[in-house]
This record gives sequence, structure tokens and C-alpha cells, in this order.
Amino acid sequence: VRYDFKFKDYAPWVFRHLREKFHIDAADYMMSLTHEYILSEIVSPGKSGSFFYYSKDYRFIIKTIHHSEHKFMLKILKNYYEHICHNPNTLLCRFYGLHRIKLPRGRKIHFVIMANVLPPNKDIHATFDLKGSTVGRLTPDEEIVKNPQAVLKDQNWKALDHPFVFKKPIKNVAVIGAGPHGLCSTRFLKESGMKVKVFEQTGSIGGVWKYDETIPPKPPIPYHPPKPKSHDVPQTGISQTMTDDATRLEKQPPSACYRDLMVNIPSKHFSFPDFPFPQDASVFPKHAEMLAYFQRYAYHFELMPLIELNTCVEKVTKIEDGWELILCRYESVPEGLRETRWRERFEAVVAASGLHQEPFVPDIKGLTEYDVRWPEKVTHSKQFRRPEDFKDKNVLIVGVGISGIDMARSLDEFAQSITMASRGPWISPIAVINSMRAKIPKHVVIKPEVQSFTNPYGLVDGTITFQDGTFQQVDSVIFCTGYSHSLSYMDPTTGVELGREYAKNAFHEVFLISDPTFCFMAMPRMFSITPYFYTQAVAIARVWSGQAFVPDCDRMAKLESEFNPGLPPDLCACDVRRREVFVSLLNYQAQKLQLDIPRRSGQSLPMLISDK
Repeated sequence: VRYDFKFKDYAPWVFRHLREKFHIDAADYMMSLTHEYILSEIVSPGKSGSFFYYSKDYRFIIKTIHHSEHKFMLKILKNYYEHICHNPNTLLCRFYGLHRIKLPRGRKIHFVIMANVLPPNKDIHATFDLKGSTVGRLTPDEEIVKNPQAVLKDQNWKALDHPFVFKKPIKNVAVIGAGPHGLCSTRFLKESGMKVKVFEQTGSIGGVWKYDETIPPKPPIPYHPPKPKSHDVPQTGISQTMTDDATRLEKQPPSACYRDLMVNIPSKHFSFPDFPFPQDASVFPKHAEMLAYFQRYAYHFELMPLIELNTCVEKVTKIEDGWELILCRYESVPEGLRETRWRERFEAVVAASGLHQEPFVPDIKGLTEYDVRWPEKVTHSKQFRRPEDFKDKNVLIVGVGISGIDMARSLDEFAQSITMASRGPWISPIAVINSMRAKIPKHVVIKPEVQSFTNPYGLVDGTITFQDGTFQQVDSVIFCTGYSHSLSYMDPTTGVELGREYAKNAFHEVFLISDPTFCFMAMPRMFSITPYFYTQAVAIARVWSGQAFVPDCDRMAKLESEFNPGLPPDLCACDVRRREVFVSLLNYQAQKLQLDIPRRSGQSLPMLISDK
């Protein structure tokens, strides 16, 4: 192929000497620019109207310039050359060549070749525009959240100079819960060199995936937060009392796992990023397979010696130099069941007690009296174990979320009839919920929200009235209405403000804003999968070990009040969006602190969290 154009090289000897001073090999330079390779154009390079291209190896940038810029370059070239000779380590832009091509119809294109300081094959985690022409500029936090590629300004840079400073290094840590999230957090804290103790209230690790035929105690109908309990525990030493199995069951209830529970998303999305399921694992593993996976995880990373089973955390109190926990261990002895209580102090605490502890049942008109008259009819999904227990019964499922859908599909072969009460529109803005609702058996009757557990005349006679005015009587009512994260062990001195499902004053759902030596694991505002909690665990370990930082308390509060990850149709996408915050935190700060630690995968966001 023939290309007709004329090429002109300006000041070739000057630029040759410049390239030598910049240690650019002549042969490499020619190969990079003239090899049989189509140059890569940079999309939307800027407002000047110039075009930018990368060389083959991304070492150089070819930029088109206006004729006036070309003349100016020649005018200052002598001074530029002398400056380079006297200041070889200058930070001025490195120019390697000035050229012109003339096309057949007379059009002239001037261009300059310069060093590429930010090659595109390197990750850029934050971009700052720090031009000296204007100061005091700020990119608002809401814009940063909406646009992952937002360019930050000088005030955003200054905000990085105000990290939260811990009073002393964190070395002694308590983790509450040995479920999946507690295990993951324990691993990274241990690998960061901290002394870790894990307190698990049951006799097994694995959290919700440990199946037990024993039915948990019935929750309060309707839900009300548990009252604070007094604990007569000496400041030093231990106290021991005898108790019974009923008390133990109340304090160590079985998990919400039922016999046929299985993962409802592919297993590859439910594993930790660096600890995949075996190649022969089921696509949708059942609870036994999930439990085995987390047990392998604990043994692989040698976490079992750190875990104290059958040990409840009854109270967490903020003290001057850390946190004090009141602990209770249950042991079978010849005389019966013994409770042993004592106090321990830690410099930091991770609350990883899980999402399925305290069943939430809404306060609906007439429900209290209905439950008093027919207590055997009213249950919560946490008490569900086997669908055969509902054989030939007319069942009402209150709630059409994931657990409600699971209940309906499980009961389909056994119940006489199934009715589901839905709060809000049936079509959800969340794609995965709509996908699951499409699998509900066709003969299941969908009703609007329950208005009352009374008849149309307001009497409690076993009738349930719906918002559309219809009513019916059933044999069983299963509330699939989720859980409340009351964290009953938290003393008011901790300063934790809890919503129904998450801590209101936690920075990005993890760090307690008033004191980031207390962290929450697995208390998301919305659906999340295991990789997100994995990233939370890494972030906690890095911050507490001094490998990353969070802002000071005021800045955390401001950022948290403005942060809204949104609710996209695909909740997994939302999970990724929230995870990106921590990916940016870990990678950006590791780079700035020049730490030789592994990078984390995930699409990068500009910094939303300060570093030192």
C-alpha cells in the first residue's frame, strides 16, 4: 500500500541529543514508533481539539498540535534544551521529537512526540487535577459516587491529610462469631500479626450452614428489641452456676438452616476469591456441602486453635483503652449443665455474629391476640425445618423475598394450599428477585399485604384480612420477614446506632464512626455475596495493622451521610459497586505507602477513604 505524504523533521540534532539525555535507545525509539502497528488513539483526550495516540509499547504519546503551538515550541526549544542539560532530573514534560506531515491536497499536520508518564496498562486508582491556576476546588462526594471516573481537585487531595489516628497499635482482637464472615475476618487479622480470639456461641463453626433438627425457640410475636440484661460477673476471676437445657437453647439457638436449604446462586459466586470450591462441587450446593467448604477453610488457614466454641458474648462495653466483653461458656458436667462467666479485654472487636439471629415479625393489627389464641399457628422462617410438617395444611407465607420464595417452593408438594402476602408491587426493581419469583409454583395465590389478623368487623376469630379487602382463614402462618440486627450484647456505652438491618453510624457498613476499633462484618444495607465480605475483612485487617487508613470521625460522618450506592436492578452489580470502595482503599493506599502487599482485584474507584 502506498501512502503519499511529505515528512519534515524539525531540529533533528537537538531532539537526538535530548533523547540521549533521557536515555532513550535510538533503535527502540524507531521500532516503537514505526513498526507495523496501527497506533492506538486515546478516546476523548481533551478540550484542545488535538488528537493523541499511543506508540506500540505505550512508552510514547504522539500529539497533534496547532501551527501556533508548533512555532512556540521552536521559539523556546533553545531554552528548553539548556534547561534539560542543567537539570537532568527535571519534572518538565519530556519531548522527543517535533515533526510535520503534508498530505497530497496540501493539509499540514504538526505533531510532537513525548514521554507517556501514565501508561494505560497500569492501574490508576485516583485522578487529581491540581493545576495552579485555581485553588480551593472540590469534587463533591456525591459526584464521586455517581461517576467512578470523576477527576478530583485540590481540596480532595487535602482531605487525605486527616486520617483517624489510633491511640496505640492494635494487637489484641476479639471476633464475635465463627460463621463464614467471622472466619474470613479472623484469617486476615491473624495474617496481619494480631492475637485473635474467636467466640462462637454454638458447638460448631459454619454459622447458618450448620443444620440442626432442633427447632429454635419461638421469637416474640410481634418483634420487640430484647431488654438489656444485668450480669453479675466479678471484675476478676470467674462465676459459675448450674442451668438447664431450656436456658441454653434460648441463649444458643440453632441456626436458621432447614433440611433442604441450598445456595440460590452459583457456588463460584459464593466462595472466597482465593479459596475456590472443589472442581466437583455442585453448582448450587446444599447446606452440608457449604458447611464442609467453610470447615476446610478454617483448617486450611489454621483458624481452629483460635476459636472458643459454646461461648456466648453476653455484653460488649466500651472502656478507656479498648473494649470489655462478658463471656459465658456452657459445659456438660456430671451434675448437669454449667455456665461459666468471666470478663476479657481487647483493643479491638469485630462483630461477625451474622444476619440471622433475631427474627423480625412486624406489628400487625390483631396479631398479638391471634398468637395468644392459636400459638401453634404462628411461626417464623427461622423455625422452619421440614416441609412435611405442613402436610395437608393451608399455609399463609407473609413476605415474598428470597426466604418466602424458598418456603413456597419447598411446601409445594405437601401443603393443601399456599397463599403469599406481598408488601408493595409484585414486580420488583431487583432483577434477581423477579427471576426467583417467576419460579413460584403457578397455583400459589398472591395477595397484597396483610391488613389485620381480624375479620372485617375487627374481631379476632381466626380470619386474616388483606389490603384489598379479601380475607381467609389458614392453618399456619409463616413470617418470612427477615431479621433485626439488635446486637443485644452491645452496651449503650458503645455508641452503636442500629437500624433494623444495619448500623446507622458505620462507615461504609464496617467501621464504627465514633471509634473504628469496633467493626461490623456482614451487616449490609442490602443483598451481598461472599466476595464483598472478604473485601471487608481485608480492609479491617489493613486499617488496624497500619497498612491503610480511614478519615477522621468528622470526615467519616460526612462521607457516610452522602454515600448512596444505589439499588440497581442487578443486586450483584450493587455488591460490586460497594466492594469497589474497599478495593480502591486497599490498592491506592498500598501504593502510596509503598507497601509490598498483594493487590486486590476489582474495578477501581477514586478514593472515598482517606490515607496518611
